Amino acid sequence: MKINIIAKRIERLDKLISSNTDFSRSEVVEIIEKNCCVVDGKIQNKKSTIISPDSKIEILSVNSSEKKTYKKINTYLVDEDIIVVEKPANMITHRASKNNDVSLCEHIVNSYPEIKSVGDIDRPGIVHRLDKDTSGLMIIARSANAYEKLKEMIK
Repeated sequence: MKINIIAKRIERLDKLISSNTDFSRSEVVEIIEKNCCVVDGKIQNKKSTIISPDSKIEILSVNSSEKKTYKKINTYLVDEDIIVVEKPANMITHRASKNNDVSLCEHIVNSYPEIKSVGDIDRPGIVHRLDKDTSGLMIIARSANAYEKLKEMIK
């Protein structure tokens, strides 16, 4: 499988790929370090490479045989600022480096793509977490303003 991205602004290569795909930051670093990233026709293997607007990024040899399956997540509240969902036990909140399980974070971004740009790039919208084996309600921020307010409240 090959993925193509056109840069819209000046941005680091790893951040650009992460914000335009469903790959975790650690997966992006691995893709770049394995020479599977081509920028304007040249292989780039440094995650800190600065990409100019209108540059063409190609991600090569991404294994598409592993289709992600999303568990049903119970949603209790959705408004313009937050989403409240029930994280089931045995689901990770956000992806760890070598874990291939679908995370709650990936599930939320799949359902609400606008959340991808809210908060930390590795954990969009996430202001708290629950351990993998723990089930419970989680509040996910849908806006930058809600993210900052929730982070402050949870401190």
